[in-house]
Amino acid sequence: MDHHKLVDRVEATETTLEELQPVHQALRTQVTHLSERVQVLERHAEDAEGRSWHNNIRIVGKPEGVEDTDAVTYLETWLRTIMDELLLTPFCALKRAHRVPTCRIELGRPPRPIVAKRLHYRGRDLLLQTACETGPFQVAGGRATLFPDFTLVVQSRRATFLGVKRALREE
Repeated sequence: MDHHKLVDRVEATETTLEELQPVHQALRTQVTHLSERVQVLERHAEDAEGRSWHNNIRIVGKPEGVEDTDAVTYLETWLRTIMDELLLTPFCALKRAHRVPTCRIELGRPPRPIVAKRLHYRGRDLLLQTACETGPFQVAGGRATLFPDFTLVVQSRRATFLGVKRALREE
């Protein structure tokens, strides 16, 4: 290869690199900006999901199939029988209820939890407070316990504090 051609190719390559450096820097800046934006949007999505779950309660231990086809009516009736008259307030109405996961499980496995959405947060708080004070409820085939229902992100964050909670209870 001729020396002049090699010099021309090197100069052309250097010129191209000089032209591409500002473009490359702009793209790096844009990627950084978009990464920050994605993080903000993920936090907003987590917050929105958490808020949509805020009024949910999780009922663990109810036997499969007792709710038949109308879980809301069944749970409202069941809750009125096990709780005191405070739960007859309008704040304690259920919006919807279903088992999770939705597919049925094979025989011999523990029953799937029921997730119920309350219409008002006051009803959820009142129900959970009463359930905490009275403890698990006896039902046909075992015990049923009520818990707040959290997203997976919130559950994992809360799990990081389990060791601290145990240590505080022991003191």
